[in-house]
This record gives sequence, structure tokens and C-alpha cells, in this order.
Amino acid sequence: MSAPRPVYLGNYPNNRDTDWTDGLQGVAHDEAHWYFTQKTKIFKFHVTTPLTRGSGAAVEMARMPSVLARAGGDHFGDPDFVRWRRRGYLLIPVEGEKKDTQLNKRPRLAVFSTDGGLRFVGAAAMPRQNSARGTGRAGWC
Repeated sequence: MSAPRPVYLGNYPNNRDTDWTDGLQGVAHDEAHWYFTQKTKIFKFHVTTPLTRGSGAAVEMARMPSVLARAGGDHFGDPDFVRWRRRGYLLIPVEGEKKDTQLNKRPRLAVFSTDGGLRFVGAAAMPRQNSARGTGRAGWC
């Protein structure tokens, strides 16, 4: 049995920069929305929104939670969407890029509810990813 052949759908949007694509860190989706992370922001767009539009077209936007920012969190990574018990959640690795901060040494996995607003639920510490350098890098998780 051979692998299915890929189908080219085109380049859309082609060479278009918008304010929400600046410093883009990752993307996830559910049945009705796209979620994009920048270093300290999350944007939620309805799937029918043309991706050539600016951040003003976002259904919602959330910033780095203050509790994570105070611990040195200044970098959202690539988000993942999960549905658990019929509720939607974004799981986002958060790290600190500045040396000697809590999140530089030990990144967190942040959880945001996607139902009824992008609401920060909480975060849990992740294991160190690069103990040889003494840092915890997790934006790729």
C-alpha cells in the first residue's frame, strides 16, 4: 500500500504580514477557532475569519498571566488544544528568557480555558529540558 499523495492547496495568505503574525510562536485549533501565540499574547480567531486581517479581527486576546510574568515568564511556546469532559483547553509551555528567573530554570505548562473566554486556569512546573546549560527550555513542547 502506498502513502496518499499530498494535495497542494496554494499559498494563502501569500507574503502577508499582520500584527498578530509578528513573533508568531505556534498555532492550534478546535472545531471553530484558530489559536495563535506570540511571545506574550494569545489570539483566538473564528475559522471563517480571513487570516489576512489584523488582530482587531480576533474574537479574543489574552496576555501572559501576571503570576507567570512575575516568575519571569516572557515566552509562550507552541499551544495544543485538548477537549476534556466536554470543555476546551489550551496547553501552552511558558518559559523565561532572562537568566536567573524561576521560569528560566524551570518552565511551566500553562492551561487556558477556551470556553467562555480565554481564561488562565493554572500552571504546573515541567522538568528541566537542558540541565547541562542550567536552563529549562520548553517552548517546543
